[in-house]
Amino acid sequence: QSLDFANVKGRSEFDGKEIGAGPGANVMGGALISLAWLANKLIEHGKYLKAGDVVLTGSVHPPVFLPGPGVAKTEFVGLGGASITVK
Repeated sequence: QSLDFANVKGRSEFDGKEIGAGPGANVMGGALISLAWLANKLIEHGKYLKAGDVVLTGSVHPPVFLPGPGVAKTEFVGLGGASITVK
C-alpha cells in the first residue's frame, strides 16, 4: 500500500541495450489511475472487473519492434521483471 506506482521506473532492454524507459506516471499518471479509468469505462457498458481478471494498465514507454533474434527483458525497478528469448 505504500508503493508509489507513479514514481516506479520501468525499463526494457534487448541484448543488454536499453530500448525504452520511463516512470510509472507515463501510464495515465499512474497504474492505479489507469485501472480506475478502465473499471469506470466498463461500468458505463454494464460490465465489471472480476476477481482473477488480468489487467495490463499500459506501458511506461512507447512500443518498440525487436530487431530480430535475441533476449528481451523488461522490469519495474525494485519490483521484478520478465525476459523472453526470441529465436
